[in-house]
Amino acid sequence: MIMNKDNGRIILYGTLAVGSLFLGNKLLSTILESLGLKDSAEDKNLDDDIKKNYDASIDAFDPQYYIQAKAAGKRIVDIAPDIQNFVKKSIYSKCIGYVYDSPQVCLSAFKTNLKYKTQVSIVAHAFANAHGESMLGYISNGLDRTAQKKVLNEILEYVKNLPSGIN
Repeated sequence: MIMNKDNGRIILYGTLAVGSLFLGNKLLSTILESLGLKDSAEDKNLDDDIKKNYDASIDAFDPQYYIQAKAAGKRIVDIAPDIQNFVKKSIYSKCIGYVYDSPQVCLSAFKTNLKYKTQVSIVAHAFANAHGESMLGYISNGLDRTAQKKVLNEILEYVKNLPSGIN
């Protein structure tokens, strides 16, 4: 088969069109990811990690965790009321703001003051009573950007690995 000029142009234009679509799609994807409008592979992996750690730490964030243990006659590791209030206020007032969030404040509040799952549960109970919402829901909904989600995952992993505090 002999190739004429028209066939050569069609092949050239077709190749350029396919290449442009591929390059344009890649460029558009990169722009959307950088603007936070599309999840990157890293974001998807982080979301998977958060889901696993969320599921593994959810009991500690339940106020019933320590209440049921006490009702069953078990001893629990408690937390002083002033520390409880400090952690609760740090999370509600300083961690997530209207304009600026400070996720490291949340992480610090957990790592510095909460050493047992029962303590997390007690603070979660006080938080729910004071603010009418779940502490885990509050931080999960508030720490929603990629850098913040990394801190959320760190908090969840920390709580997941805490000893129970039930004897």
